[in-house]
Parts: sequence; structure tokens; C-alpha cells
Amino acid sequence: MKSLPTIVLASVVALSATTAWAQMGLYGSPEVLSYGQYVPPAVAYGGYATQPVYTRPVYAPPVYAPPVHMVRPAPAYAYGYQRAMPRPVVRHQPRAYVPASPGVRYGYAPNEVPPPRVLRSGKSQVVSNFQERPIAAPSGGAATVDRMLVEQGNQPAAGYNGCTPLPYAGECCPDASCGRCCCPWYASVHALVMGRNNPDRLWTSYEDGNAANQLPPFVNPQWRWGGEVRFGRRFCCGCYGQIGLEATYWTLDPFTSFKSITHPNDVSTPLIFGQGNIRFGGEAAQNWFDGADEHRVWRRDEVHSAEINLVCNRYGYGYDSPVDFAWSLGVRFFRFEDSLTFASLRKDGSWNDLSDAAYLNDRIINNLIGVQLGADAGYCVGSCCRFFVTPKLGIYNNHITNDFRLNLGDGTVATQDAYPNDGYPVHSQKDVVSFLTQIDLGTEWMFCERWSVRIGYRLVLLTNVGLADHQIPTYITDIPEIRAIDHNANLILHGGFIGLAYNF
Repeated sequence: MKSLPTIVLASVVALSATTAWAQMGLYGSPEVLSYGQYVPPAVAYGGYATQPVYTRPVYAPPVYAPPVHMVRPAPAYAYGYQRAMPRPVVRHQPRAYVPASPGVRYGYAPNEVPPPRVLRSGKSQVVSNFQERPIAAPSGGAATVDRMLVEQGNQPAAGYNGCTPLPYAGECCPDASCGRCCCPWYASVHALVMGRNNPDRLWTSYEDGNAANQLPPFVNPQWRWGGEVRFGRRFCCGCYGQIGLEATYWTLDPFTSFKSITHPNDVSTPLIFGQGNIRFGGEAAQNWFDGADEHRVWRRDEVHSAEINLVCNRYGYGYDSPVDFAWSLGVRFFRFEDSLTFASLRKDGSWNDLSDAAYLNDRIINNLIGVQLGADAGYCVGSCCRFFVTPKLGIYNNHITNDFRLNLGDGTVATQDAYPNDGYPVHSQKDVVSFLTQIDLGTEWMFCERWSVRIGYRLVLLTNVGLADHQIPTYITDIPEIRAIDHNANLILHGGFIGLAYNF
């Protein structure tokens, strides 16, 4: 009987241990209840016909990973690059998803399910791999306008140096490929209006019998219109610049001036004809120039310039810099012709009678050919305006030819006794070194696609050139002096220009 309590206590302990083992064993441990994944309803391709409303799920799992078939790669956009939309972060308790606008909606391909709208509530979050892409709404009405605005917004900014859209200026294409030019060819036409510096004073007339009363025959040349044509080709276009070849030609209408000198007491000339040493058909030439009824002076100048340059453009300090710079190296031909004619009508003569008029003419031509180095620096203001300065400096061989003639209107050539083996006309030539500098300063405005207008000021300076009035000596009989060309003069041309440029 003493063992009965012991048996009862052992039974109670055994029954209690069985319950504990059930709690520790695999067959009795609690499991996490499995709920099905939340799958929002599918929609038709092209957007939502009506605004979908998602029901609030009973509970959101801590981490949500959609099936593999629901993940697609980033959409490819136009203009040569790809862009993926950022991954939306979906948080607890999603709500209804509303399209962005009635014109352009964010939809998904067929058999795809849109993710819940991104919200900021709760601490738990669900990461989604969905990537949105724009799907255009049907054309017409406000939807078309919205679609155009979105498409325009997706276009990358095009331009160089923060200035001109590249297709407008004909530079490199605005895509990622820095190896080609959209518009390799370009051409421009400019109108010029320029004048020259006043020539030296050559005194040809005075009142007969009163040498102190000098009558000025010089006339300052008037401004003249001209034109310029430029044509070029870009052969290499890179991210940091381009190389091209261009040809330019410009000219001006001839500078002409005329002056008639008369006096009631007749006119004479300070030029000395040798006191009878110069004759026309045996009669002293001084009879035509002293005590004459009228003196006339004509002047005529011509300008021509042609050049071929290798041009290398460099886009300043960066793609978005407003400063740009280019240099050029080439050859140039420049021609300047100066002609001066002094005519005299003998006493009681007539211009209709060719033998009554005597003509002294000097025609000198400067042919410059050489190499030049140039630069083009610009600064862009706004989206389509550029200020520029373009200096060019060259060294040239100046081949000068001079023709000096003395004859009557009927063709009779003067003779002289001082140099019997040498007479009129006098032909001479000489080669000297000259320098030419040209500076263009102005602004350029790209007013529409591929078209631009330029307006500015041009200065051209020539050194070591020959002018006609410098070739006429005081003693007309001095043939050696006439033959020795005087070439220590300078010439300045300056004026404005305006024109159009086109890239194609």
C-alpha cells in the first residue's frame, strides 16, 4: 500500500510529459498559414477603359516578387539611346491606380498585370520590377496634343556650345554617334559695301600764270557694292571638332572717280615735260598741257580676292560651353589694280578732235599670292545668336606690273630726246613681299532650320603695295624713275557685309 502514492505520482508525470513532447515534436508544432499571392485583375492593352479600383488586401507579405513572366526589359526610345523608368516602390495597403491624363496613359502589354500605385504608408514595403512605358492614346482632339507634348519632351536637347541646334548649323548630329555630319555641305552668299582709304594728293593743275593757285584734281573714291560667295565641305566630324575645306571669292564694283579742272585764265600743270624734250609728232607736248582749256582726271580701282582654306572647328571648353573656336590654314590670291589718267585739252581745242587731247596714263597691278593663317572665335547668346570675330593674317609674294603711257587721243605716242634708246610706253615689273590682314567682326542668327543670316564689319589692310599716283614723277622725261616701281604704299579697304548661309 505504501507504493500506491508513488505509482499515482508517476502516472501524473508521464501524462504531463506526453503533452510537452507534443509541443516540442514536429507533428504538433504550429505552421505559418499559407495564403495565396495577391494578383490584381488584368486590363486590356492600350490603357484602362475605366479607372480600375483595387481592393484592399487582407494582409501584405513582407517581400513581394512577381513571377518571371511578369518582368520585362526596359523599353527602347528613339534618338539612339535607351532609358529605363525607375523601379516603383510599393508599400503597404495599395489603393486605386489612376491614369496620368486622358491623352497619354501608362499601360502594359497584353497578359500583364499592373503593379499597385506607389504609396507611403506603413513600415513594410514591396519592391516591384515593373517598368512603365508610355502608350499613346487614339489620335484626335486633346489626346493628340498631349501625345505631341510628351513626344517633344522625350527628345534630347540638341546643340553645340549651348547655342545653335546642330541640324540648324549643319554641325555634328545630336545623337551619340560622334562620327558623322548631318549636313556636310554648306554655302553662303553675302552682299558687301566697302570703301578705300583716300589716295595721296597728286597735284596736276594750277591757274595759268599763277602757280600758287593750285587746283586740286583729287577725288575721294566713293563706296562700292560687292559680293562674296563661300562654298565648303566637312570631311570629318568628331565629338571635339570637325575638319573641312572651303573656298571663298569676293569682289567689289570698281572704284571710279572723275574731276574736271577749268579756270577763266586757263590751266597749266606742275608736271615738267622737258621744255620741248617730249614731243607729239615733232611738236612739244608742253603745248597740250600748259595754257590748256581744261584738265580732266580719272581714277579706277579694282579688287578681287580668292582663297582656299583648310578649316578645323573646335568646340571650346566643352559641349555646353558658349565659347567656340576654329582655326584655318590656306592659300589666297588677292588682286588690286589702280589706274590714273590725266588728260589735257589744248588751247582752243575740242574733245571731239582726238588730236587736240593728250593723255598721260599709269596702270599698276598688284598680284598677291601666299599663305595665310586664320581663326574664328565665337560666343553664343541664347539659343540661336552668335557673336564672332575672324582674323586672318598672311604673307604674300606681290608681283607688281606697271604700264606708263603718254599719247594723243588719236594714238600718237610721245617721243623724247633724253633717252633715245628708251621711250614710251614704259613697262616694268617687280616682286616684293607684302602682308595682308583681314578681320571680320559681326553676329550670326540661325532663324530657321539650316538657315542663318550674318551681318558684320570687314577690314582689309595691305602693306607694301604700288599705287598709280606714286608712279608719276615730276619730270616726265625721267624714264628710269618711271621704270623703278614705287611700292611702299598701304591700302585699306573697309565696310559692312550681310548675307545668308545654308547647310545641306
